Amino acid sequence: MATSDDNSASASSERENVDAYLGGDAEGFRALYRRHASRLLRLGLSSGLDRATAEDIVQSTFLRFHESRQRLDRGRPVAPWLVTIALNLIRDRGRKSARQLGAEEELRTHAARRAAEDPHSLIEGHQVAVRAQRALAALPTAQREAVLAVRVGGLSYASAAEALSTSEAAVRQNVHRGLRRMMEALKSGDEARDLEKIESGVRRSS
Repeated sequence: MATSDDNSASASSERENVDAYLGGDAEGFRALYRRHASRLLRLGLSSGLDRATAEDIVQSTFLRFHESRQRLDRGRPVAPWLVTIALNLIRDRGRKSARQLGAEEELRTHAARRAAEDPHSLIEGHQVAVRAQRALAALPTAQREAVLAVRVGGLSYASAAEALSTSEAAVRQNVHRGLRRMMEALKSGDEARDLEKIESGVRRSS
């Protein structure tokens, strides 16, 4: 678990990257890309996009980030801005059934490659991931985007509120309600998966 000192050091490091980037140092941009690209890829994959499309979202997000760099506030974290751009791009593309099927095929392919390692736990984990992705896709937009921003994107509630242009209370409520809906959707017989299992399934889909 990250300590306050760790978070402070990370924020300081990011500010140094931003300063270098805005000063024309390409390594500053590369450092920001390395720091945030995986977060954005998880957002795309967890939104039901196939890997190629999710990677395109990452590239497009950083392109738009670069194009609007003059509006970058050096004193604020970069993640909320990037997540906002990525969610807008995902929203613009819409959720096509072919992409949803492509994402599920990606999961099946990944599972097949690793099946020899631990077939029983892998199959169970894969099934949870697919069901979690479907449950996430079925959420109302506000709940789905809140879950993506906080549970997949790793933003704090405050940063997610900034990224989604809403209040922190609304984000908390939407995450809570969204995860509850997902838990209901993932019921198996008389037993529901607990929230940690659901969150693990959402993350595993990336």
